[in-house]
Amino acid sequence: MTGDEILVESSSPAGFAVAEEGSYVAALHTEITEDLRREGLARDLVRNVQDARKDAGLEISDHIRLFLQMPDALAEAIRPHLEYVATETLADDVTFGTPPADACTEEAELGDGKIGIGIVKVASG
Repeated sequence: MTGDEILVESSSPAGFAVAEEGSYVAALHTEITEDLRREGLARDLVRNVQDARKDAGLEISDHIRLFLQMPDALAEAIRPHLEYVATETLADDVTFGTPPADACTEEAELGDGKIGIGIVKVASG
Protein backbone atom coordinates (compact mmCIF):
# COMPACT_ATOMS: atom_id res chain seq x y z
CA MET A 1 0.00 0.00 0.00
CA THR A 2 1.33 3.47 -0.85
CA GLY A 3 0.56 6.89 0.62
CA ASP A 4 -1.63 7.62 -2.39
CA GLU A 5 -3.97 4.83 -1.33
CA ILE A 6 -4.63 6.08 2.23
CA LEU A 7 -7.55 8.39 2.96
CA VAL A 8 -7.39 10.35 6.20
CA GLU A 9 -10.55 12.11 7.34
CA SER A 10 -11.01 14.29 10.40
CA SER A 11 -14.19 15.24 12.16
CA SER A 12 -15.07 17.58 15.00
CA PRO A 13 -16.27 16.16 18.29
CA ALA A 14 -19.54 17.60 19.61
CA GLY A 15 -19.08 21.13 20.97
CA PHE A 16 -15.93 21.83 18.95
CA ALA A 17 -15.16 23.47 15.62
CA VAL A 18 -12.02 22.14 13.96
CA ALA A 19 -10.09 23.53 11.00
CA GLU A 20 -6.95 22.23 9.42
CA GLU A 21 -4.48 23.60 6.95
CA GLY A 22 -1.51 21.56 5.87
CA SER A 23 -0.07 19.93 8.96
CA TYR A 24 -1.78 22.36 11.38
CA VAL A 25 -5.03 21.68 13.20
CA ALA A 26 -6.95 24.16 15.37
CA ALA A 27 -9.92 23.30 17.56
CA LEU A 28 -12.26 25.76 19.28
CA HIS A 29 -14.65 24.88 22.06
CA THR A 30 -17.99 26.33 20.90
CA GLU A 31 -20.26 25.67 23.88
CA ILE A 32 -22.04 28.81 25.08
CA THR A 33 -22.17 28.68 28.86
CA GLU A 34 -24.63 30.74 30.90
CA ASP A 35 -21.80 33.08 31.95
CA LEU A 36 -20.80 33.65 28.32
CA ARG A 37 -24.43 34.27 27.34
CA ARG A 38 -24.78 36.89 30.08
CA GLU A 39 -21.52 38.56 29.10
CA GLY A 40 -22.71 38.68 25.50
CA LEU A 41 -25.97 40.33 26.60
CA ALA A 42 -23.98 42.95 28.53
CA ARG A 43 -21.83 43.69 25.47
CA ASP A 44 -24.94 43.99 23.29
CA LEU A 45 -26.47 46.33 25.87
CA VAL A 46 -23.36 48.53 25.76
CA ARG A 47 -23.63 48.72 21.96
CA ASN A 48 -27.33 49.64 22.22
CA VAL A 49 -26.61 52.36 24.81
CA GLN A 50 -23.74 53.74 22.71
CA ASP A 51 -26.11 53.95 19.73
CA ALA A 52 -28.67 55.74 21.91
CA ARG A 53 -25.99 58.18 23.12
CA LYS A 54 -25.07 58.95 19.52
CA ASP A 55 -28.73 59.41 18.53
CA ALA A 56 -29.12 61.78 21.50
CA GLY A 57 -26.27 63.93 20.16
CA LEU A 58 -24.01 63.38 23.16
CA GLU A 59 -20.27 63.92 23.02
CA ILE A 60 -17.94 61.00 23.67
CA SER A 61 -16.93 62.46 27.06
CA ASP A 62 -20.47 63.24 28.30
CA HIS A 63 -21.51 61.39 31.43
CA ILE A 64 -25.07 60.08 31.70
CA ARG A 65 -27.68 58.67 34.01
CA LEU A 66 -28.91 55.43 32.43
CA PHE A 67 -32.42 54.03 32.79
CA LEU A 68 -33.21 50.51 31.62
CA GLN A 69 -36.63 48.95 31.14
CA MET A 70 -36.55 45.21 30.57
CA PRO A 71 -38.09 41.96 31.79
CA ASP A 72 -36.91 40.82 35.24
CA ALA A 73 -35.13 37.74 33.85
CA LEU A 74 -33.09 39.90 31.49
CA ALA A 75 -32.30 42.40 34.25
CA GLU A 76 -31.02 39.55 36.43
CA ALA A 77 -28.76 38.37 33.59
CA ILE A 78 -27.34 41.90 33.20
CA ARG A 79 -26.85 42.76 36.91
CA PRO A 80 -23.48 40.99 37.33
CA HIS A 81 -22.14 43.15 34.49
CA LEU A 82 -23.55 46.55 35.51
CA GLU A 83 -20.15 47.97 36.43
CA TYR A 84 -18.86 47.07 32.96
CA VAL A 85 -21.95 48.63 31.32
CA ALA A 86 -21.61 51.80 33.40
CA THR A 87 -17.88 52.16 32.72
CA GLU A 88 -18.20 51.61 28.97
CA THR A 89 -21.12 54.03 28.58
CA LEU A 90 -19.96 56.69 31.10
CA ALA A 91 -23.10 56.11 33.17
CA ASP A 92 -22.70 57.65 36.62
CA ASP A 93 -25.66 55.55 37.74
CA VAL A 94 -27.84 52.83 36.25
CA THR A 95 -31.48 52.46 37.25
CA PHE A 96 -33.90 49.72 36.29
CA GLY A 97 -37.18 51.53 35.78
CA THR A 98 -39.01 54.27 33.96
CA PRO A 99 -36.84 57.19 32.83
CA PRO A 100 -37.82 60.76 33.73
CA ALA A 101 -39.76 62.89 31.25
CA ASP A 102 -36.62 64.78 30.15
CA ALA A 103 -34.74 61.61 29.15
CA CYS A 104 -33.83 60.71 25.60
CA THR A 105 -35.45 57.31 25.09
CA GLU A 106 -35.09 54.51 22.59
CA GLU A 107 -36.30 50.99 22.18
CA ALA A 108 -33.76 48.31 21.30
CA GLU A 109 -33.52 44.56 20.92
CA LEU A 110 -31.61 42.60 23.51
CA GLY A 111 -31.55 38.83 23.61
CA ASP A 112 -34.96 37.62 22.51
CA GLY A 113 -36.86 40.73 23.48
CA LYS A 114 -37.18 44.48 23.41
CA ILE A 115 -35.87 46.88 26.04
CA GLY A 116 -36.26 50.56 26.76
CA ILE A 117 -33.20 52.78 27.17
CA GLY A 118 -33.42 56.20 28.78
CA ILE A 119 -30.49 58.62 28.91
CA VAL A 120 -30.13 61.86 30.83
CA LYS A 121 -26.95 63.89 30.38
CA VAL A 122 -25.22 64.71 33.67
CA ALA A 123 -24.40 68.38 33.93
CA SER A 124 -20.66 68.99 33.80
CA GLY A 125 -19.36 70.98 36.48
